[in-house]
Amino acid sequence: MRLIFLGVASGLLHLSAAQTIYDIWQTTWDRSKLLTRTSDPLVNFVTKGAIGDADIVVNDGTVYQQMDGFGATLTDSSALVFNNLKTKNSANYWALLNKLFDGKHAP
Repeated sequence: MRLIFLGVASGLLHLSAAQTIYDIWQTTWDRSKLLTRTSDPLVNFVTKGAIGDADIVVNDGTVYQQMDGFGATLTDSSALVFNNLKTKNSANYWALLNKLFDGKHAP
């Protein structure tokens, strides 16, 4: 039984170590491609290969542009909290909206 468990565990470990992206979907800023599947080569997440492979190197010391944020969402429950705040304390509601959306409090 232990031998079977070890065999399955090593097989799963091998599969998780050699994951691959098989399809890439692209949307461009100018809307020339809208969720279009590309025919790019496979991207393998394995040990470093030969020069020319897709090795991604992150250099924290180089800044090309500032990132101000990644967007946000307002769920139904959050909207209900906002609505209840507006009903119970209108001044705090408007202060919160100003803090969130006026741009003066952005980093």
